[in-house]
Amino acid sequence: MKQRPDTLFLKDILNSIQKIETYTKDGKKTFLETEMIQESVMYNFQVIGEATKHLSKELRDTHPEIPWRKIAGFRDVLIHNYVGINIEAVWNVVEKNLPELKRKISQVLQIVEEKESVNKRSNIKKFQQEFER
Repeated sequence: MKQRPDTLFLKDILNSIQKIETYTKDGKKTFLETEMIQESVMYNFQVIGEATKHLSKELRDTHPEIPWRKIAGFRDVLIHNYVGINIEAVWNVVEKNLPELKRKISQVLQIVEEKESVNKRSNIKKFQQEFER
């Protein structure tokens, strides 16, 4: 089975971040009091972690400024330690880490999309040159 391109996994991560932002827009008190919001947020963190695990090693190595292993590890904690999850700690990640992660993932996505665009133009040019022969 062919691996999805990194751009799609990066978009999955951004989509989940945006959902978490939407679910938590009413603040900490509402988050702590509403189990459905907590579960939705934790599910989207799981998606972020799973998407992170599927990114190419090349992309992860090229962007060490993003704590890929910690992101994937957080997903593992949420899945395997679901009974003992500290919901305050989850909120702290939402409040302290998510905005910076969103910024960095957006930057990486832009870089990857620009690189893909250059590669496509190069391939088109090569094809045209071959066709003209």
